[in-house]
Amino acid sequence: SWEIAQYLEKVYPDSPSLFHGNEGVHLFFHNYCHTHLLRPLFQLVVLDVHRRSGPESTQKWFRENREARFGVTLEQFAGNPDDHLAALPKLLEPCTTILVSYPFLTGEKVGWADVVLASFLTMVAAIKPELFKSHILNGYTNSDSLRNWWQRMEIYMGEAPPNA
Repeated sequence: SWEIAQYLEKVYPDSPSLFHGNEGVHLFFHNYCHTHLLRPLFQLVVLDVHRRSGPESTQKWFRENREARFGVTLEQFAGNPDDHLAALPKLLEPCTTILVSYPFLTGEKVGWADVVLASFLTMVAAIKPELFKSHILNGYTNSDSLRNWWQRMEIYMGEAPPNA
């Protein structure tokens, strides 16, 4: 969360920075992802998350909780996956455009914006790996820049990430 990132910056000032002195830019990107990317990505996996959420009682809770939040059934919220997949290249375009010129969204060093995007994409990669590979990392203009970035980010997503 944004609050945790701010806390880490404050409490561990001698560690590599998540913001690199550009907190406002990272907050903008954080908000962009929450506003534009999270919903279509979650729509792609919500029915799978529901199915995998555990015993029937947990699935019931998940359904009731999310349907109350969304105001529609899970199936209606999920909608047509093809529509969400078709929208993703345009939604990812600000990222892929930057990644053509820089190794990370934040330039030469990994930063909070990279963490945010990686966390959202990890949701799809973990639940629908084939769809992730075929439609998010491949198949549209500049998808190679996102795919290369994802490969660079994998080291930071391990159990013992390096000091950036």
